[in-house]
Amino acid sequence: MQPPPYPYGQQPYYPPPIQQSPRRRFPVVRVILFIVLSLVLIAGYFVFTAKPPPDGYMNSEDGSSLHILRFLKWVENSGQISGYWSLAEVKGNARPTYSNGTLTGTHSGSSISVTFDAGTMGISYTDTGTLEGNALSLQAQMDNGMMGSLLFVGVSMDQYNAALSGFKAAYGNRR
Repeated sequence: MQPPPYPYGQQPYYPPPIQQSPRRRFPVVRVILFIVLSLVLIAGYFVFTAKPPPDGYMNSEDGSSLHILRFLKWVENSGQISGYWSLAEVKGNARPTYSNGTLTGTHSGSSISVTFDAGTMGISYTDTGTLEGNALSLQAQMDNGMMGSLLFVGVSMDQYNAALSGFKAAYGNRR
């Protein structure tokens, strides 16, 4: 008689086979695919819904004795700009004055140079600055002779016309 292969007559213990969970690649692939598609859709939204360039650029000042509404509009061809400017202004309690003229200049990258011509007054001057997106910043000579920065924002013609109507409503009835 042979001795039992295991002491004391015990049977060997075989643990149950380890259940391997199914690989989770499919959910990971779905998550990655979802992220990639989301990024593509977001990028597409910004590419295809990019705002058209503004119709012009507007600046307003509303001080205690000086109220100004400026508007610049131009077309650009190979870095050369040409167009017009409009100005509505009230000093103190005087009646508003309205003036306009032509402008020319150059635009390269974010740098811009604009020459304003006042027409019959025979005055022209050049301001330089930056144009980034819908923000135009010009270094200009102020009424006190010092240089200062004028910030213009891109607007539609409807926005400018509404601002001009508001200006006229506020200051147009002065005598």
